[in-house]
Amino acid sequence: MLLTERPEPTGARKRHRRILPGPSLATRPFEGAALLDELEGTRGALFTWARDVALWVQTPPDQRSGLFWPDAPRVLDLQGPSARAAAALRGLWTHPESVRSAAVAEACTSISEWAENEGGLASTAIYFAELAASASEDDALLALAAGRVNRRYAVYERARHWYERGIDLARAHADRPAQAAGYLSWGNMEFQRGRHASARRFFVRAWRTARKFHLREEGGAARHNLMTLALERGKFDEAQDHALAAFGFYGRQHGRMPYFAHDVAQLWAWQRFYSAAYPVFLAAVPLITHPKERIKLLANLGRAAAGLGESQVFFDAWQGVTAYVPRPNEHLAEAYVNIGEGALLLGLAAQAHDVGSRALALARERGESSTEAQAEALLSKVRTPTAPLVPLEPPDTVKALSRWLLQTLQERAAPSM
Repeated sequence: MLLTERPEPTGARKRHRRILPGPSLATRPFEGAALLDELEGTRGALFTWARDVALWVQTPPDQRSGLFWPDAPRVLDLQGPSARAAAALRGLWTHPESVRSAAVAEACTSISEWAENEGGLASTAIYFAELAASASEDDALLALAAGRVNRRYAVYERARHWYERGIDLARAHADRPAQAAGYLSWGNMEFQRGRHASARRFFVRAWRTARKFHLREEGGAARHNLMTLALERGKFDEAQDHALAAFGFYGRQHGRMPYFAHDVAQLWAWQRFYSAAYPVFLAAVPLITHPKERIKLLANLGRAAAGLGESQVFFDAWQGVTAYVPRPNEHLAEAYVNIGEGALLLGLAAQAHDVGSRALALARERGESSTEAQAEALLSKVRTPTAPLVPLEPPDTVKALSRWLLQTLQERAAPSM
């Protein structure tokens, strides 16, 4: 017989949810070294800013007093990053023990966004996004943002790490919109890499979270992404159902409506419903202005125009795509594929082969398996030419949604009185 009574459970044990720590900042050969390869002139001061923020982040809060010499010479007047960022970082140097984490994170986010908009500053954009997430370490949205920046530059393993951390934080704090956003972002990365089954699992998780917690915006985004995935897999009827559902969730005033309309029109172009797709692409042109997003829109517009025999519109779109400085991004390879498909519709086999080859090389470089397969299919069609497929008459459901989207975009583009 035991000398002591056997311990018995006194109640349910409280679960402590694990939160994955963020990945370590890049430190080889030293902190921020990659930034020096990108930054010239006064921009080189961002290297010092990055190292100072990294030191502040890695120092325990009760040991930050006197961390920096407040009178040390530092360049504050930079061409590019906002003055607000410089002001926040000035507080970091003068009062490191009392500066707010949120202010430091906001400054780093603004620098990361500036670096992305500049183009060609991938390491700077990634490093400052990760500094922002590290400075405000309980903020799930900043962790997810760091993941998205890494994904856009095809740094997939670090992106996955940040997504997992962001979702852990969101679940720990019961932040359901951020949790759904994390599933959507992770699914988008899987989709970009051609991992369709995995992407669908994440999109469905996002949809279930949105439905359970009555999140209209996240629900619309989940059905939007499921539409795009169904399109990629050739399940056009399923994609159309998701499109109608997403339109209902978003509503006409949603800020992403031009992008949603573009994606729905792309669904129709893949089915050769060019008469429904073309006017929607055309109406989206004044509303989608970011250069790397615009090249994808122009390529799809050119493809639909070629399908309808609008050769001048196609050549204008071709010029817009090929004039883009080819900085690698998540839209460029797909844009080349679509402008190549348009060229093929007009019988321009040599041009289709040229842009198809560019698309294939870029997709392989970035590990974008889906786009790689599309480029290979385009090149196969160039090698074994067949008669161009004629446009198809869209069904009534497609015509109705096309009219709704067209009216919505025209209202958005109309000048306010």
